[in-house]
Amino acid sequence: MTQLTYINKKIYLIVFLLTIPFSFVYSQANKNEVFTITLDAGHGGKDPGAIAGIKDDNGLKIQEKDIALDVVLRVGKLLDETFKKDIKIVYTRKTDVFIELSERANISNKAKSSLFISVHCNSAANKSANGTEVWILGSDDERSDTNLEVVKRENSVIFLEDDYEKKYDGFDPNSTEDIISLTLMQSKHYDLSSKIAKLVDTKFRNQNRVSRGIKQSGFAVLIRAAVPAALIELGYLSNATEAAYINSEVGREQISKNIFDAICEYKKEWDKKHKHSIKTEEPKKEEIQEKPIENTYYKIHFLTSTEYYEPNSVQMRGLKNVDVLRNGITYEYYYGKTNLPKEKTKNLDYVKKAGFVEAQVVEYKKDQKIASGFYTVEVLFSPKKYSTNDDIFDAFDSIERKKIDKNYSYTFGKAYTYEEAQKLLDKAKSAGYLDSILLKQDK
Repeated sequence: MTQLTYINKKIYLIVFLLTIPFSFVYSQANKNEVFTITLDAGHGGKDPGAIAGIKDDNGLKIQEKDIALDVVLRVGKLLDETFKKDIKIVYTRKTDVFIELSERANISNKAKSSLFISVHCNSAANKSANGTEVWILGSDDERSDTNLEVVKRENSVIFLEDDYEKKYDGFDPNSTEDIISLTLMQSKHYDLSSKIAKLVDTKFRNQNRVSRGIKQSGFAVLIRAAVPAALIELGYLSNATEAAYINSEVGREQISKNIFDAICEYKKEWDKKHKHSIKTEEPKKEEIQEKPIENTYYKIHFLTSTEYYEPNSVQMRGLKNVDVLRNGITYEYYYGKTNLPKEKTKNLDYVKKAGFVEAQVVEYKKDQKIASGFYTVEVLFSPKKYSTNDDIFDAFDSIERKKIDKNYSYTFGKAYTYEEAQKLLDKAKSAGYLDSILLKQDK
């Protein structure tokens, strides 16, 4: 077995195991009409996290778990006082208790959060190391030993959980190979996670804090979150000067205000995008049976864009049952499918009420062949170059790989009617490739 094949299998095994707990709520995440934020104070209870080399004024140890909790509660109080009923705040912990990594993200997912923020403090053998960091899920091109050590330290909390060997099925937080496997999975919410990370980092910089930048890697607590998420390292407790600042009343107040201000700006953009959310129910089937049109069905074409949007993204404005077709460099978005004339009209009205006023009905004949070229199904679009015989494609008879700029498109099947293409798409989604889309290819 080659090293590449081993890592490929490891990626999908780890990702599968880490995502099981929230798969049933993923489709519901981000559906709250009120902005919902989950604030996660890192560590707690039997897990103190990083411990400073200096003590506080009372001679007590300065511990990461205490600072993280205090900052989270301060941020939550500021948000509550400012937004009142216009925000819902969820805490993974409000006292000094141990919460498993798996449960932290589950709390966020069950609350259908709009944003997940995890607060931590850093530590290093180099006592002069200092500065803030904001981490999001992803894979940096440059995986330095320092970055990997941070991820190993935060993920090592797994060792304190009961039955962690079974729960994570062999994932070793101290293994560089396993960490790299995690980092190869890009977050579905990369853009929005990056946005909140940049906002927090900017606020820290404006406060004249040393910033070590925004980084990406495989934190277990982030990979389980079904929403945009960021992990904030407030500074280094191993640095005596920085530890004293972070532990001071002034320091904690400033840090909390920085995070609060960043969340406020993020929420402002969130509110703008969600004010168009559909409040009405989807069209219902005709109570009186209408005679269907034979060998014909109708879909509503409502958007053409050079950008790809996931079917459950805010850009869909609440529309469900959305199909995506890529034609060259553009993506075409379609809603619904029916062979009933009255339902076709209702679908069109529904889409227009969602804000897509230029939406149009598109008619398809069951056996009508495409004018030129063919349809195929893209099951994966990734910067990673996989072999077409890789284990991840076992569900398909054959896979075609094509390089597009810096990415690779992996497709299967050929269809010359839209009806056949839809069956291929259904097959891909049934195999677990839920983000598969149709492509229109030239011969």
